[in-house]
Amino acid sequence: MQDILVLYCSHRGSVRALAERIAAGIESVPGTQARPHTPPQVQD
Repeated sequence: MQDILVLYCSHRGSVRALAERIAAGIESVPGTQARPHTPPQVQD
């Protein structure tokens, strides 16, 4: 099984929804598993 990282940053949720759809596409390929992840928020 091959893991693929889907790294995203979303403030309002639209990029998160896109990342979840990308992850679903990745997982439709036999032998792959998506790992959606968002990094911790960085203080300015």
